[in-house]
Amino acid sequence: MPGGISKVGTVIGVCGRAFMEVGIPPRNFTGHRSILPSLAGIQHITLNLEPTGSNAGVRLLFAIMNAGFWDDDGHARKRDRMNFAAALRCELVKSAKKYAEAEGLPYCLSYGDGSSLCFTPYQRNLRHGNALPESYKAILTTPVWCKRLTKVHTLGRRSLPATERGRWMELDSCTSSDALLMNMFCHSGTLRDGRTHALLGAEPGAPPCLQPIFGYKARVPLSNGRFDRTEVDLRIGNLLVEAKLTEGNFQSAEKRNLAAYRDFSEVFDWEELPQVRDRYLSSQLLRNVLAAYALHCSFCVVVDSRRPDLIDAWYAVMKCVKAVHLRPELRIATWQELARASPPKLRTFLAAKYGIGKEAGRSASTGGLDGR
Repeated sequence: MPGGISKVGTVIGVCGRAFMEVGIPPRNFTGHRSILPSLAGIQHITLNLEPTGSNAGVRLLFAIMNAGFWDDDGHARKRDRMNFAAALRCELVKSAKKYAEAEGLPYCLSYGDGSSLCFTPYQRNLRHGNALPESYKAILTTPVWCKRLTKVHTLGRRSLPATERGRWMELDSCTSSDALLMNMFCHSGTLRDGRTHALLGAEPGAPPCLQPIFGYKARVPLSNGRFDRTEVDLRIGNLLVEAKLTEGNFQSAEKRNLAAYRDFSEVFDWEELPQVRDRYLSSQLLRNVLAAYALHCSFCVVVDSRRPDLIDAWYAVMKCVKAVHLRPELRIATWQELARASPPKLRTFLAAKYGIGKEAGRSASTGGLDGR
């Protein structure tokens, strides 16, 4: 790279992301906060790697520097931030296609570059390629769960060929976080031994037979005395769960809309929240935390370890929670961590179809390296 400021540092590869220690004050290198913007002005870095240094981290560093990762203001470019979601989507489609062909399952690729893959029910709708048979049987025999099968795929008509059923459903998609969530929590063995409860932060002694509620409508109080029916992906007892897979982010909302919640200023240090102009970022997380506060519940966000951007987004919100008694009730877990606590057959299915469990990824709860 061309001349400029020269620093001696160490590159540490963490789940596809490089953190660089280059003499920056410790306050800029704590927790899960990225220090990459602090290095925007450094054009030339001399690397002093230990024998155990990560060559992958070195390659990633040069890729970041050469690709123009930062804009003129020292912020990560949008197209680079979105690469984590696109890369995972590609990987999931590839795994799903390989799994479908190995098992002889009916599936369909989207138009164009085949960036999406959907499975179809078979054997008179008693089986579905996007679900483990045990989980799908439980869904079909539980009326409240079965209703989730009618949730329409929003891009189905535009991006996929016509289907005999008339419409593609959300749970047909190989990248659906709802489908992954139901595969895991509709399986009778997932909550049986308590390990999953511990990972998610469910209350001690929660009944293992407690039925999960998908698409739970939480009543979150507004300042005007009314309630907002915020949808939470999953409720198990006094635990609320938000699940993500290939979604780009946690969405955003106008500041005035979030400020209308009764407990907003009591729960959050709003000046420190991630925000741009008149919008707060990660609005889904903000609403879920408010729901947990109002309902006296704990809250856990579940993401893939291959999405460090979503992990960082969660910690950016969590550090702004003022309510001291609420903080211990907030946590994050990865699909990979949950898979390791799952029954063997489910764990095998997740590895074959989603690639979950095959990789050594970043542990969301500790910031370390899984599998080491």
